[in-house]
Amino acid sequence: MDTEFLRTFVIVVEGGSIAEAACRLSLTPASVALRIRTLEKEFGARLLVRSGRTVTPTEAGRSLTELGRSLLHDVANLKSALTSETAAGELRIGAVPTAIT
Repeated sequence: MDTEFLRTFVIVVEGGSIAEAACRLSLTPASVALRIRTLEKEFGARLLVRSGRTVTPTEAGRSLTELGRSLLHDVANLKSALTSETAAGELRIGAVPTAIT
């Protein structure tokens, strides 16, 4: 199982919408839905109930959300423990186009 798929699922549940999760993750809604279907196939259980543009987790989905948050937290701790000797994190660089360029 890819932890990014699990992270995607947790974000979908938190936001209550595949479209909102797609926006937060900079993905298309179709790719988010594909990740969810992949998890459902892997676990052999339906994880979300879709009603219109919103989604709610099933009983299995609620369990996965709780356990998934814990697992994602542990993975983040593991990554930080292994990279504690060097600076780690996200770096964003921006630029403003000017008339000179």
